[in-house]
Amino acid sequence: MSIKSYFTRPLQTLLVFLFVNLTVAQDLDNASKTNVLLVTVDDMNWNSVGAYGASLPNLTPNIDQLAQEGMRFERAYVQAPNCSPSRSVFQTSLYPHQSGMRGFFYATPNNETLPEILKANGYFTGVLNKAADSSLSPDFDRYWDVTKSLSGANKRSAQVYGELLEDFLSKVQKEEKPFYCVINIADPHKPFYNDTQSKKMGFDVFGPTKLYDLDDIELPSFLPNHPTIKQEMQNYIHSVKRADDCFGAIKNTLNRSKFAKNTIVVFISDHGMPFPYAKSSLYENGLRTPWIVSWPNKTAPGSINDTELISAIDFMPTILDCLALPIP
Repeated sequence: MSIKSYFTRPLQTLLVFLFVNLTVAQDLDNASKTNVLLVTVDDMNWNSVGAYGASLPNLTPNIDQLAQEGMRFERAYVQAPNCSPSRSVFQTSLYPHQSGMRGFFYATPNNETLPEILKANGYFTGVLNKAADSSLSPDFDRYWDVTKSLSGANKRSAQVYGELLEDFLSKVQKEEKPFYCVINIADPHKPFYNDTQSKKMGFDVFGPTKLYDLDDIELPSFLPNHPTIKQEMQNYIHSVKRADDCFGAIKNTLNRSKFAKNTIVVFISDHGMPFPYAKSSLYENGLRTPWIVSWPNKTAPGSINDTELISAIDFMPTILDCLALPIP
């Protein structure tokens, strides 16, 4: 099936993302060597990113740099406003009620997932942090060659995320295979930086690289202007900053490797920020996500797509199409 005919199919509106303003022709030999790095953040609102209009200076410079290197999508959505159901869609191309992943529990796999298909086609697969949330069943070996979940304060350390990817890429080099890697950043999920619980758990040992004054914090219009809420929003913003620090460490690790020039990088959040009318709601701030894609020599640097509606449900078939692999 041609790329053109595929994207004219009903419900397959997504990820024109790698084909708008870019050259799509790629022979099978080269396509088979293309790697995919999916980077997620946890509970980050779409407009908490500088490239999407966040007003605080230098809040997300590393994510913004990815937008300068690739394409930013303005109309991007996930299928569920909670973690596991949302993340399952990327790997299954099924709605949560179809896959059975309707909450924080495992489901019975009823079709091949993206990592399974890629493994069968010679890819080395890995999930770094939140392995359970990226898998339908607890049989991780079914999906991933490498699984690594973080615990404690390490989940908030930029250095640790960089080292995680470096270790994974060293394994890839030994395997001499292309890779599909999902790396899940814990921030800005609660507890936020400076929260009482965060301090007790030791998370604050890894602080963000920049702190903002309370007077600089703006509350979204759907939240009451109350001192306690503004303080919590400040803590959230600092966790967003720390998430960007973690993404920067990941991207720097990739850039230092030999894989940088042949890796599709996709950046998303699993859903909106953990406040009323956002996370766990079907309002825009629950389901809308930042979505940035960089494919060297394919995506036009600094390009913006504000026309097509793209959706997590089509991530899997689009990636397979990019890699010139059969779509089930």
